[in-house]
Amino acid sequence: CVCVCVCVCMLLIVPTSSLWSLTVVHQTLHERHRPPPGKRHAESPTRLVAARKALTAAPFAGRIVWTRALDSERTPQDAVAALKLVHTVEHLRAVQGLSQSGGGGFDMDTYCAPGSWEAMLD
Repeated sequence: CVCVCVCVCMLLIVPTSSLWSLTVVHQTLHERHRPPPGKRHAESPTRLVAARKALTAAPFAGRIVWTRALDSERTPQDAVAALKLVHTVEHLRAVQGLSQSGGGGFDMDTYCAPGSWEAMLD
């Protein structure tokens, strides 16, 4: 499934006594994951932009900690190793091939864009 590369952001509320903060972990390359031309889908870069805009305008915006998902100690090979824990090698090759050849659909609701493979490695 391509759902690995369409996660908008992971939200984690961290309570600390009477104070709380909201940590938003964002993956920068997910903006490359977009529907094929002419197709509409809920998972799109516009959704990411709208989510960020809403969070920055929220009354609790001062309590948000923005963190990039990229961990400098991780490599694309580490990402592939983690993906192999939940997907077959054949599936990963299919996603990589479809993404690198211009994208397309796996079924009526699941697509792979020309940036999806790189987004999965982010």
